[in-house]
Amino acid sequence: LREEPSCSRAQRQLWQLAELLLPRAQIGSFNQALMELGSLVCVPRNPDCHQCPVRELCPTEQQGLQDVIPVSLNKPLVQAIREAAVIVQHDSRVLLRRCSDQERWAGLWDFPRFEIRHRRGRALQRELQENVFQLTGLQISAPRRLHIMKHSVTRYRITLTCYGSKLDSACDPQQGLAESVEWVQIPDLEDYPLSATGRKMCRRLLLQ
Repeated sequence: LREEPSCSRAQRQLWQLAELLLPRAQIGSFNQALMELGSLVCVPRNPDCHQCPVRELCPTEQQGLQDVIPVSLNKPLVQAIREAAVIVQHDSRVLLRRCSDQERWAGLWDFPRFEIRHRRGRALQRELQENVFQLTGLQISAPRRLHIMKHSVTRYRITLTCYGSKLDSACDPQQGLAESVEWVQIPDLEDYPLSATGRKMCRRLLLQ
């Protein structure tokens, strides 16, 4: 077997082979012996072939493939990402945005969310305000940090910093508002299909 053992095609091959090898009698003893052989002798790394009782029947031993089989699964590299989500509030409403088809939470609603480069100071403040404007069409006041959440999505390890802000006092809440954005009363947030992190942020808002 020259494939990674846990993949579906390899699993089918292994089950077919197991059915061919299974004896008609003393099946339990046979299975127990195979499990002990696999745990004590025929281990994935550095198998003890010289002590193997079925060494003469083993094509892997005969062909010298112990260092090749089983094939290791090449795990994708984990990528760390830093993101920000901003809760923009105006009176008793907050700003929600529907994620586009190209985004991670496609079709779901979320607070304005994006990757960030800066970590602190005026540069971070400008980055937050500019990204919110690009996503929503609205200007906001200087955001304040609320809390941090960490989670994983496939090969991404995401550190999400949540911020709170208000609509800029000189800004009309409807003028320039992007099509995918809505002002939502805080009690009505539970009626929207939110992203996983959006739901957690929503719960915090409802508890305030």
